Amino acid sequence: MSFNRALQGKYRPLVSAAWKLHCSRLSVDESDKLARDKWTRAELQKSTGKTSTKDCDQGRHFERAMSHFEALAEDGIHWQLSRQNGDAKRLRWHAGNNNPDWLKQFATEAAFETYLRGIASRITSRDNPQLHDLNDAEIGTLTRAVIIDAKRSLTRAQNA
Repeated sequence: MSFNRALQGKYRPLVSAAWKLHCSRLSVDESDKLARDKWTRAELQKSTGKTSTKDCDQGRHFERAMSHFEALAEDGIHWQLSRQNGDAKRLRWHAGNNNPDWLKQFATEAAFETYLRGIASRITSRDNPQLHDLNDAEIGTLTRAVIIDAKRSLTRAQNA
């Protein structure tokens, strides 16, 4: 699923700001549309693994792209901070949709993130990985594991 119109409205100005800064630093012609397109696709590839926003999702890929272009544009840290917490928020949403009561065992978001990182450690065979460092396949596996755990907890509660 690609970036929708609202997301494009946030993405495009940030890409433009990053492009302008890039051009001023390297003395590149800012009006060269072909060079801009090539540069934008290369930078999007670096941040999301995709060369077009049509191939990106509206969650993780959007945050990664915005974080990357924000850093290139030197335009604050809003999206970089959002990227740090975005995966945990999305996973909490998935788990809560499958069993809201199950989430109550995690008194804080930090406790939930510790739980997620524990599962991620088993998935990746790395000690205490950061969620934002996981690739898309690992996040997909983690999401499925959290949903399964939440559903199992609900089944146990109903059978008790």
